[in-house]
Amino acid sequence: MSDDQHTPFGKYELGPRLAAGGMAEIFRARYQPAPGVSKQVVIKRILPHYAANQAFVAMFTNEARIAMGLSHGNIAQVFDFGEIDGDWFIAMELVDGQPLSRIMKRAREKGLAVMPMPLAMLVTAEMLKGLHYAHTRLDDQGRPLRIVHRDVSPQNVLVSFEGQVKLVDFGIAKARTAGRQETEAGAVKGKYSYFSPEQARGKELDARADVFAAGIVLYELVCGQLPFQGKLIDALAAVVKGRFPPPRELNPDVSPALEKIILTAMAHEKDQRYESAEAFQVALTSTLYQTAPSFSPSRLAHFMGYLFESELVAEGRPQKLPREFFEQLEVWKKPLPVTAPQSTLVETSAGRGRPAVRTSKAGLEVAASPRTSEVVRAEHGAPTRRWLLLIPVAAMVLTGVGVTLYGRYATFTVQLSSQPPGASVRVDGRPAEPTPVTLSGLSVSAPHRIDVTSVGLAPWSQTVTPRPGAVLALHAELQPLEPPAPEPTADAGLTEPAPIEVPPVAMEAAYPTAPFALDAQVHVLPTSGGVRVPLEPGHAYRVWTEGRVSLGGLLNNLFVDECVYVLEQDDAALARDGFGLAGRKPVTVHHARALTAFITDLKSGDNSGALKLRVQDLATKAVRTAVVDARAASVGPEPGQRFTLSGLRPAALYDVQVRPGANPARTHGERGGQTGRVLFGTQAGASTLGRKPSADDSQRVLEVGKPQRFGGTSWAWFAFPDADRGDNTGTLEVTVTEVAGTGQGLLQRLAQPAHP
Repeated sequence: MSDDQHTPFGKYELGPRLAAGGMAEIFRARYQPAPGVSKQVVIKRILPHYAANQAFVAMFTNEARIAMGLSHGNIAQVFDFGEIDGDWFIAMELVDGQPLSRIMKRAREKGLAVMPMPLAMLVTAEMLKGLHYAHTRLDDQGRPLRIVHRDVSPQNVLVSFEGQVKLVDFGIAKARTAGRQETEAGAVKGKYSYFSPEQARGKELDARADVFAAGIVLYELVCGQLPFQGKLIDALAAVVKGRFPPPRELNPDVSPALEKIILTAMAHEKDQRYESAEAFQVALTSTLYQTAPSFSPSRLAHFMGYLFESELVAEGRPQKLPREFFEQLEVWKKPLPVTAPQSTLVETSAGRGRPAVRTSKAGLEVAASPRTSEVVRAEHGAPTRRWLLLIPVAAMVLTGVGVTLYGRYATFTVQLSSQPPGASVRVDGRPAEPTPVTLSGLSVSAPHRIDVTSVGLAPWSQTVTPRPGAVLALHAELQPLEPPAPEPTADAGLTEPAPIEVPPVAMEAAYPTAPFALDAQVHVLPTSGGVRVPLEPGHAYRVWTEGRVSLGGLLNNLFVDECVYVLEQDDAALARDGFGLAGRKPVTVHHARALTAFITDLKSGDNSGALKLRVQDLATKAVRTAVVDARAASVGPEPGQRFTLSGLRPAALYDVQVRPGANPARTHGERGGQTGRVLFGTQAGASTLGRKPSADDSQRVLEVGKPQRFGGTSWAWFAFPDADRGDNTGTLEVTVTEVAGTGQGLLQRLAQPAHP
C-alpha cells in the first residue's frame, strides 16, 4: 500500500502499515470528524486469527481501558478503541519521531559507539516520569490501580523530532481493573532481555520491575550492549542470578555516580532498588545537571535531526542545526574508552646519547622522538657547531628511511573486531588492547596466534598466516557458554530461569529428513570479515568481478570467479535485495550505505589469489576497485551460525527447494518485506568421482520458488548473511529430495537446471 492510498475502516481511513507483530499490526491512519477537518492517528489492530480468542480480546481491551485513562506528556495518548466488522482496534496518538531502538542503531551507523551520556540520562529521566505517573494512577474511587507496564524496552520508547519522549504499548500492563483470565499464574510476558529477576521467575510484579527494566535501558544506552545477553535460557539464567558486568567495565566514561544509579535501579533484590520511578528520575536528573550544568534539552531535538536528516529532508523538512551542536558532537564521537588504558606509557631512562624508550603495558617498545633543542646540544649541554651534526643527522635520516621501508614490507597489520566489543585480546600469549583494535607491526617471520576472550562467553582463537605489508581484517563472534547447572536451593523458583519453555532452534539434520526451518535470527553468517566499500545511499551501482581465485589447494583445485556481496541497506531498500553473488556479469545494487564482499569457504588455509571487485557509480560513472583476497576475505559460518545437513551421498543428485515459513523470514525489519533468499554451500573442493568441482560447490544463493540441483557432497550448509540480526524475524522452509535413480554416471549432469 502506497502512502497516498487509504482504506476505509469505520470512521478512520487506514494508510500504510507501519509494523506488524505476532498478535497485532499497526497502521498510519487519519480521522475526519467533519469535512475539511483531519487528524493523523495510529491504528493498532488485532490480527484476524486472534480476534476469536476471547482471552486475548479481553487482554487487548484491557490495554485500551488502561491506556485511555492515562494522560501524560511522556505517554502516547490513546483516543479510541472498539470493534469494526469483527476487528478489534486501538486508535492512538501519532508520534512524529522514531523508537529508541532505531535511534541507537542509527547512532552506531553515524560513528557513535554509545548514546551521548547527557542524552541517555535525559531520555531515561523522561521515560521514568511517564512510568511514575502510570504507577501512581487512582481509579474513580481513589484506589490505586497499581499499573505495571512490564514491557519497558527501547522498542516501546518513542522520541519525537522535537525532543519529546513517550512511552507506548501498555498491551501487557497489569492493573487491578484487569480481569484474571488474561494473566495466568506464573505467566511470563515481555522481552526477556529486559526482565527483572522476579519477572524471569514468573512472580508477582510491582512498579519496581519497571524500575529494573528502565535501568537496563539506561545501561544499554551508555554501555553499547545489554547486560544480559545470549539465547533465552542463557539470558534468563543470568537475570535470575544477577550476573552482569558493571557499566564502568564496559565504558569508563560512565561516572561513578551514574554507575551507582544504574546498579541501584538494577539491584537483584527489589527492596534494594529505588522505591519508585520518581526516585530513580530525581537521582538521574540531579546527576545530569551536576555533571553537565549547561546542558539544554533542545540537544535531543538537534540529535534527532542529525541522525535522521536524510529522511527529514526527503519529506521537505530541511534541518538547520546550530554550530554549537556540531562542536559538541565531535566530543561525543570520540572512541569508546576501554577498561585498561590504551596508551599508558612509562618513561624509562635510555642512557645518554640515546632517545628515550617508552614501554607500553603490552610490552612493546616505542622510540620517543627527541626535541630539536636536544638534538643540537652536546652531551654536557653546550651549544655545538651545526655542521658537526650534519654527518650523524644524515646517517639518522638514512637509517630511518631504511627502517621505515623494512618495517613496511617485513611486517603486517590485523584489524580485529568482536561481537560484543571490548573483549580481551592476546597475541602469541601477550596481552594487547581490547577490541576493536589494530594490531600493527606483526612480524612476518612466523604465524601468530590471536586469542579473544570475554566474561561469560566462549573463547575465540585463530592462527594468522603472515603476509608482508598486508592489512587483514578479522572478526571474532563470541558465543555464549553453556548455561551452568542449577544450584541447589530451597526456593525451587530460583533454579528455573523462567517458567516457560521455548523449543530450541534446530542447527542440524541428517538426510533423509522432513522439511526443516532456517531461522533468520539464529542461522546468521556475520559479514564483518569481508571487504567493505562505502556507497552513497541515493545512487545506483554496477558491480562485477575480474580474475579468479583458488579454493581447493594443489591436488583438487577449485577456481571461483564470484564473490558474495551483502548490502548495508537504507530504509527504502527491500530485504530480498540485501545480498547476492557478483561475478563477471554485472549486477546492479541501490539503496545501500555500503557493500561488503567476501568468498565463502569453511577452510581458507589452502586458498590463493584475489578477485578484483569493480564498483561503478551509475550517476558519476566513476569506478572503484576493491581486492577480495581468497584468504583474508574468506568467510565461513561456524557450527553455531549455520544449519548443517549431513548424510548426503556424493554419488547422488539432490533437488533443494525453499518456501516461506509460517512466519516468513525478514532481515530488514517489517518495511523491508520478506527476504526469500538464503546462502547455500557444500563441501568445496571435495572429490566428486570424476566430476570437476565448480563454484557451485562453495557458494550459491537459493531463492523461494526456484529449485536448484546439487550433488557430489556428503553435507551442505545454509545461512542468512547479515551484519545486524537485530531486525530479523521469521523462517524459511527447506526441502531436500534425492533425484530418483541418480548415481555416479549422472554426476556429469550437475550443471543442468533443476526441474520446477
